[in-house]
Amino acid sequence: MVYVFLTGYSIAQQPELQPTSSIVKALAIKHNRPIAFNAQALATFHHRPAPAHFTLSEALTFVLADTDMTFRISDAGVSIFPDPVSLHTTDSSTQQSELEEITVVGKTTSVALQTLDTHYTQAQSTALSMKQRRPEESDYLVGAMLKALPAENLAESMQVFSGLNISRDRGEGLSITALGLGAEYQQTLLNGRRIANTENVRNSTQQGTLYRFDTLSAGVFSAVELVKSADVTMPSGAIGAVANILGDNPLLHTQNGVEFKVGASWLQGEFTAEPAISLNSHWKNEHSTLGVISTLSIQKRNQRQYQYESWNWGNNGGSLAQYHYDDLAPETMVPTGGMALTIENEDRSRLSHYLSVHWQPASLPNDIFTQEWAIKWLHSNTNFDFDEHRLGVNPLSSTAIPESLGVSQQALSQARYQQADVKSSRELSTLNYLHNTWQFDGTLTKQLKKGELSLMPFASLSEAASTTETPITRLHVALVPATVTFAQSANTLEQLTIQSSPVEPSQFSHFSKISQRLLNVSNRVDEWGINTRITPHEHTWQVDSGLLQTRQQHQYVRKDIQLSEQLLATLDPANRNYYEALPSSFEASFAKQVTPDWLLAAPDIIDMFSDSLAFGPSTTNDLLNSYRVTLLMREGFLNTSWYGSEITLVAGLRYTSTQSESSGYGIKQAAVEPINTRTHYHHWLPALSMQWQLSSLWHWRSSITRSLVRPNYAYLNPKLHVNSSGLPYAEGGNPYLTPITAINFSTSISVVTPSLNASAMLFSKHLKDYIAPREQTLIYNGLSYSLLTQSNNNSARVGGVEFSATTSFAPGVLTENMLSLSATWVDQQGKFNNNHQTETFNLEGVSDISGNLRWVWGIEGLQGAVNINYRSDYLEIRDTSNNADIWVDDFTSVDASLAYQFNNVQLRMDLYNLFNEVKARYYKSEYATALMKLEEYGSRFSLSIQVNW
Repeated sequence: MVYVFLTGYSIAQQPELQPTSSIVKALAIKHNRPIAFNAQALATFHHRPAPAHFTLSEALTFVLADTDMTFRISDAGVSIFPDPVSLHTTDSSTQQSELEEITVVGKTTSVALQTLDTHYTQAQSTALSMKQRRPEESDYLVGAMLKALPAENLAESMQVFSGLNISRDRGEGLSITALGLGAEYQQTLLNGRRIANTENVRNSTQQGTLYRFDTLSAGVFSAVELVKSADVTMPSGAIGAVANILGDNPLLHTQNGVEFKVGASWLQGEFTAEPAISLNSHWKNEHSTLGVISTLSIQKRNQRQYQYESWNWGNNGGSLAQYHYDDLAPETMVPTGGMALTIENEDRSRLSHYLSVHWQPASLPNDIFTQEWAIKWLHSNTNFDFDEHRLGVNPLSSTAIPESLGVSQQALSQARYQQADVKSSRELSTLNYLHNTWQFDGTLTKQLKKGELSLMPFASLSEAASTTETPITRLHVALVPATVTFAQSANTLEQLTIQSSPVEPSQFSHFSKISQRLLNVSNRVDEWGINTRITPHEHTWQVDSGLLQTRQQHQYVRKDIQLSEQLLATLDPANRNYYEALPSSFEASFAKQVTPDWLLAAPDIIDMFSDSLAFGPSTTNDLLNSYRVTLLMREGFLNTSWYGSEITLVAGLRYTSTQSESSGYGIKQAAVEPINTRTHYHHWLPALSMQWQLSSLWHWRSSITRSLVRPNYAYLNPKLHVNSSGLPYAEGGNPYLTPITAINFSTSISVVTPSLNASAMLFSKHLKDYIAPREQTLIYNGLSYSLLTQSNNNSARVGGVEFSATTSFAPGVLTENMLSLSATWVDQQGKFNNNHQTETFNLEGVSDISGNLRWVWGIEGLQGAVNINYRSDYLEIRDTSNNADIWVDDFTSVDASLAYQFNNVQLRMDLYNLFNEVKARYYKSEYATALMKLEEYGSRFSLSIQVNW
């Protein structure tokens, strides 16, 4: 089976009835578009040429009308393949072979999906074709691959990528990790441009560079490109992978259409339906010179998460006196803080909107340039309403003597505390995450004597704001000291009971804290530049170059206020009007014997002290936690590609220069003073990739590249923050941090047969100037503190093997039947210099083993899908103090869907977290392991109906 690729040549006049293949060749010449097709499939067809005034899309529709073929147009060219309608009547393995063998030379920057949204087999074959045409390591999700599998947001759609994992927040996908590196080593682009990131504003784990995918609904975008080996034509900033989110081009659709979807979801144990609405439309005018695509999604989602947490564990021998157990060995891990039962109630509303307008005006005078212009707009607005209920226990008061009752895995597993401090806490907040990105793109193409010149100017204006719409309000009321008994095993809270009753106001002794916090985080990315491309008519080589300037601005502002002890003392803790009953009891599957109910402080108390809780000028603590970082980046690249009959070679070089400015506050000579620092650094980033088509079935790729990732914004905060409460410690910023650079090597082999697509990749990354915390000693006001600051004086290595395979079986029985498997094994290690001694450590956020298994089947109008994702345990936070490291246990998520299509209507059912998997975290030291946290967020069920016009 032979496929031909055409870029243009002259032909003689043909008779009125001509071979369809000849007409297609002529169209490739006339419209200067490469066309890939199966010459044998069109050999028996003849047709009259299309009228001269027809556009390429209209001409192909006219010429292919009497065949069983259809076509798809993308920026890379045109591919002609069997009409997807025949998927219901033709042998599936034969169709798969025909689709998968289509090969087009050149890179793809956008894709027209159209008929790929409902046919998973065709979508996967198209994604494979896109992968095969790139010498760099890459993967694609298009059409039904994004929409047929159950997913609540874009991150959950992307977890089917081999080598990619997602982190979850209250059960929903949040950020991505890939190729053995954490989320901060990945980069997210929109249509190839950097975009602003929303930031976590609920707790203190800010980083500033992680993209929150929970602000984007699934199904808003038509394709996602995951680039795993560095591509110099893309903006620098990733050592792991680049996730390039791609919008659709309305001019590439063959017809206009509207898709409307309405649905509702239910949380396990709840009977209230949460609505969801989406509207997708694409339109172009009669002459295909103006087109518009608009995609809108609105979702409501409620979530209840049950959580048990015990924090601050450390070795018994190194713990403070009040946390020390005389009857336990020094290496035994013991709690040096509190523990709590928590019920998190969250109501989330999410709006995602993408608009794309494309315009092809008439050519400039004398045919100087043909033109295409595009304006794209991404808008997302996500609100979180939190109402968190907590019953917290500080096991040890100043006079209590603990009684240890059991040790497991060399950690305290059962104990009784007399006169323990207990408090009921409540946290309320309304958070808003707002994102707006405007992109302007142009393509000016000039026909040269022997080729084609394209100029592609662009600009991108992206803003993100993360704010507390209402302050984060914390209300704490203390119970009278009570006897507390706790017991825990590897993954179960066996017991947490309190002797006194936390549901009686008479049992409360005083209001201990009423505080509020305001956070305002803004992130802005302004990017503009121009790319050029030179391509000869025979398409044997290609040269790309470009210039880019990017300005990134990140500002983090925090304010805290707290009610004075004098005003707290005016509240009568026994006054029943100050309390509310717990709306729902603590009933988690991981908890056996716990205190199920407790009273909560009523929010009305805040109104009583509205004058005293007014936010005023910034305090010392506010200044130390607020900062601004500005990065000005100037980049340029040159990339050359050579296309042979069997070998494709790509060599490129990118130069990047960065000016970094950090502004904030720190402590100097016991006084808080402003600090402003500036740094400048530049890097050369070469890349070399080669693809060798060993045969019609086998492909080999190999690449060696240099890449970088810039420091997190939070690390660049020049603060020096001293905390004297609890275990004394100090945190220091380091605005002089430089990027982490890496030398990356990858090689892969893939095979494509009519019934099996499989690939295996070996990758290795050597990281220099790795950023890791360094522990020092700080003397402040006569006291000694352990000071943690981030340092570049480290290195790391990551290597691994990635495997993926897709197969179809039972041909002729099912119209669609695809089984896909991917697995990744990672070997990683970091090294850092601490007091002139080299120590090794595990890298944060890295699972050694991960995998995905998905099965999509269809028969008649019925289609089903099962998606299973697994990632092994991984280090979440590395601690260099007496406390132990925090590890997240291995986790398996199982989602399923079932859809029925009749005419233009689809009914669908989705099931998320089918087996209600419990997420567990552990403290681990060299000698011991202790349970830290258990989270259960329940299963979710949704129903929807979709109508297409």
